Amino acid sequence: MEECSLAVFAGIDAHWDDAKVCLLNARGKRVGKRVFKADAEGLAALTAWLREQCQGQVDGLGVGVERPDGPVTETLVASGLAVYAINPKQAQRFRAFCSAAEAKDDERDAWALAAALRTDLEQFQRVEPDPPRVVLLRELTRLHATLRTEENRWANRLRELLHAYFPALLQLASENLLDPFLWELLERWPTPVKAARASAKSVAAILGKYRLRRVKPAQVLAALRAAGHELLPGTADALALPTLVAARMLRAVCEQREAAERPIETVLDELQRELATPEDPGDVALALSLRGLGPLGCARLFGEGWRYVMARDLEGLRTRGGCAPVTRASGRSKTVHLRRACNQHLQRGLHDWARGASLHDPAATAHYAELRGRGFSAERASRGLVDRLLPVLLAMLRDRTPYDPERRQRAGLREAA
Repeated sequence: MEECSLAVFAGIDAHWDDAKVCLLNARGKRVGKRVFKADAEGLAALTAWLREQCQGQVDGLGVGVERPDGPVTETLVASGLAVYAINPKQAQRFRAFCSAAEAKDDERDAWALAAALRTDLEQFQRVEPDPPRVVLLRELTRLHATLRTEENRWANRLRELLHAYFPALLQLASENLLDPFLWELLERWPTPVKAARASAKSVAAILGKYRLRRVKPAQVLAALRAAGHELLPGTADALALPTLVAARMLRAVCEQREAAERPIETVLDELQRELATPEDPGDVALALSLRGLGPLGCARLFGEGWRYVMARDLEGLRTRGGCAPVTRASGRSKTVHLRRACNQHLQRGLHDWARGASLHDPAATAHYAELRGRGFSAERASRGLVDRLLPVLLAMLRDRTPYDPERRQRAGLREAA
C-alpha cells in the first residue's frame, strides 16, 4: 500500500513570504526543519532540499499542505513529489489532539501536517494535476462568477441612486438595469432638470442606435419630463456624479463578463473535440444533452468536478458539490444539516443546473414541484433535485447514451404503476 512505502513525511506551512517545513521519519521523529522564501529561488531550493532528504527517492516522500493550489503546491507537484491536501480544520483538530494547551505557531502547524500525513495518509487526497484545458475552464468560470457578482452589485447601486433622485428613469430600464439604452440616457441627461429639456429628435436617435422597439419616443420623453418627488436643493446635482460612475462601472463589468463568456465556449468546444471519437460523442457532448445545463453549467461541472466526473464518482460529486447532507447522530438524537465544507463554485454550478432543469425538463419540474409541495425551501428542493440529476448524468456517461426526456417520463410512469 502507498502508506507503507513512504519513509519521509514533510509538512509545509506556507505564507505569502515564506514556507516553513518540518520533516519526520517513519517513526515520527523530527529529522529536519527549514524556512524557505516563497519566491522562485526559494521554492527551487525547497524542492532540491526535499529531494536531498529522501536521497532522490521521491516515491518514498509525502508532503502535506493546507492548500491544493498556489505556487508552493504547484511547484512541488510539477517536480514529481507526492503532495497531499489537508484541510485546515483537520490540521487544527490534529494539533489540538496532540497538545492539550492548543499551542499554535507556524512551526507547530508544519509539524502537525507532517504528523497527520504519517498516521492518517489514507484520509487525505493526493493533489493530481488536471489537464490544461480543464484548468483554463475552471479559472474562466470563476472569473465569470466574480464578474456576475460585481455586475449585480453595481446594478443594485445604480437602482438605489436612481430611486433616490430620478425614479422616473427606472420605468424605462430593464429588470436588472443591464441596458445600454439606460446608460446612454444617463450620459446625456444625468439630472431631472436636464432631462426635462430633452428633444424628441435626440431621443429618437438613441432609440435608433440601439434598435429598441419595446419603447416609443413619446414614452421616453414622458418619463424624462415626469415630475419626481420633491428634493432638497443640490441633492440631484450631488447624486448625478455617483450615478454616472455606477452606470459606467456597470457598463465596464458587463463588457468584461461578455468577453469572458466567449473563451469559455471556445475552450469547452476544444475539450469536447479532444474527448470525442468517430464512434463516441465524448463526455462533454453527452453532458450537454441534459436539459438546463447549458455550456456555462457544463464548463463549471467539468472545470470544478473533472476528477469525479472522469472517475464516475457519485459520492465525490455529491459531497464536493454540497448536496449530500451531514448527519449528526448521538444516542437518541439525530439531526441532518446542510453541508458547508464543499467546493462553493461547484455547489453554485449544480444549483444553477437544478434551476435550469426545473424550468426546461418535465421530469425535473415534477420532482422539484413535489419537493416544494412537501414544504422544502427553494434551496433545499434544488439540492434534492441535484441528488436526482447526478445519478442520471453518471449513468449517461457510463452507458454512453445521450439524455432522453421521454425515457425518463416512461420510467416515471412505470414506477407510478
